[in-house]
Amino acid sequence: FQTGKGHAKVIRLYEASGRGARGAKIKLNAKIVAAREVSLMEDPGKALHVLNDTVEFDLRPFEIKTIALLLAPPKRGG
Repeated sequence: FQTGKGHAKVIRLYEASGRGARGAKIKLNAKIVAAREVSLMEDPGKALHVLNDTVEFDLRPFEIKTIALLLAPPKRGG
């Protein structure tokens, strides 16, 4: 992950098979508050559906997709 604008975590994906992928998912072991597609310059794009800390999206053949994830701060033990 790379920290992007607004402290979002940015992940970049590449669909290499040439077949595309409908309903691709990313699940994290962290609380995802929001997710959205962003441009390579990290300008905001379409909001993505988040459910149970999983983001779902489609990838076109050979597409490079950049996603910004807003994560909840980790819980402090105590």
